[in-house]
Amino acid sequence: MPAAFPGAYGWGAGSIGGRGGTVIHVTNLNDSGAGSLRQALITSGPRIIVFDVGGTIVWTTGGNFTEPFCTIAGQTAPGGGICISLPNDEFALTGTNNWIIRYVRFRTRVSATRGTFHILNGSSNVILDHCSFSWGGDEIFTMGQDVKDVTFQWCMVYENPTVGHNRGSLFFDKCRRVSVHHCLYAHCDGRNPWFQMFDDSTIQPAESAKAEIVNVLVYNWDIHATNLNGYPQINIINGYYKVGPNSTPSRWEINNGRTLPASIYAFGNIGPNNSDPNLDSWVAGMVRNTLGVPLGISDGSYAAAPIAMSAFPVPITPTLQNFDDVLNGAGCTQRLASDGSWVNIRDTADARIATEVQSGTGGWISAPPALPTLSAGTAYIDTDGDGIPDEWENLYFGAGGINGSALHPSGYTYLELFLNGSPIPERRGQSTPRKVISMAVPVRDRSFKIKVYQRAIDGQARLMRDDLLAQSTVLASRARILRSLEIDEEDIMLEYQRQAELAEVGGELIAIQNERSAIARMQNKHRLEEARKRKAELQSERKRKRVKRKR
Repeated sequence: MPAAFPGAYGWGAGSIGGRGGTVIHVTNLNDSGAGSLRQALITSGPRIIVFDVGGTIVWTTGGNFTEPFCTIAGQTAPGGGICISLPNDEFALTGTNNWIIRYVRFRTRVSATRGTFHILNGSSNVILDHCSFSWGGDEIFTMGQDVKDVTFQWCMVYENPTVGHNRGSLFFDKCRRVSVHHCLYAHCDGRNPWFQMFDDSTIQPAESAKAEIVNVLVYNWDIHATNLNGYPQINIINGYYKVGPNSTPSRWEINNGRTLPASIYAFGNIGPNNSDPNLDSWVAGMVRNTLGVPLGISDGSYAAAPIAMSAFPVPITPTLQNFDDVLNGAGCTQRLASDGSWVNIRDTADARIATEVQSGTGGWISAPPALPTLSAGTAYIDTDGDGIPDEWENLYFGAGGINGSALHPSGYTYLELFLNGSPIPERRGQSTPRKVISMAVPVRDRSFKIKVYQRAIDGQARLMRDDLLAQSTVLASRARILRSLEIDEEDIMLEYQRQAELAEVGGELIAIQNERSAIARMQNKHRLEEARKRKAELQSERKRKRVKRKR
């Protein structure tokens, strides 16, 4: 069984969502009724929810959703993407399982005493990816009451406007097997996040109490940023903690209020109390008790080695690289175009937060700001209603298309391949080539002739001249295309040796790779030619000598 989607990691990555189920199109931004998101959410049975409209859905009440096996594919929303605007009430998954939610914004629009998003009452197998959560009360995001097997990845949590209690996220009351990774927390005074692992020690099995906080970016907290209570077995790895205008001088990064037995591995984190990403966070004084006293490695909860986690291990990014990766990549950042390429759609709220984290500005708020305006866009043309745009089907399968619910050998349905932005390697060149475009492309001081064939392939371009083949990755901004470059052998050698292999083609970058192997092949060709030339010279010399002897 594959992961929920390529790039899904951690304890919730095994969720199947609505795989193989009914495709439901959201056709309007209404609170409820036919064609609304709410109607799709309460529908029973496995379902994949796609969007024919972009914009903000204003709910007059929150919602407790209990039907399992659901995928919300926010990346299909056209225009500026999708946002769910909530009153003083939350979007809640309650007693359910197998949910995949991607590329959705959840924003509380009024000063609230309740949070924005909850996962409660025994829910399991949930993954939230590239979502933005903001402006809720209490904690913006809350998970608890026997909840397990959850991943919270590449999300943004920011700006709780509750004065005196502006918290980020809480994982409590027998929650376990939880992964929080590559997330950004900003302008929340604490609980970034807070793990209360197993409040009842009598039912605390060692395996189940596991959790991990990997590659988080936390900005502008008050006294302590990340909190631990209960009986956790947790890894806190390569986090980046940056103080802001509201951070107190005596602040620290990890508040350890655990009850033994507990096991806490903390390494690679940097913050105001440590600038060395290669140092044990306990040794660096980043892990402290509730009074702010550093806890050393003699503490009973100290773990010297990482604790084994899920079957979908989280890839760990170097701490300093993590700052830029999370700053630029977390939250509802993209949507899918009808050809399967990704389009950037970060809204003004998320963009403002990213700028403030980068510059060290901004601060806590006391009321939600105005909601960003999102364009409606134009829906995909999806003639058969299977959730896959006609353009994508035609690119890979021609006029006959493909059944979106059919299973690909990878274990994903073809609809999921589209939703994942995944190419189909074996379909390379299977569609009918479109118009051929010729253009001259400058590379340094040379100009290469390029033929562009608009046809679907697996995201790879091929540089071809006779027997010289060099693979290169194409970062396509619109269509996946096949390129054939016809250039002189001397020019290829010169450009490879200079290692100047970046060409800009219509706003797209071609990164030429495997230059060494290409050079080696070229050099071998030259060696062979030299050997043949030398052999011919020797044969000529022998013939000349034989003629001379006869004379």
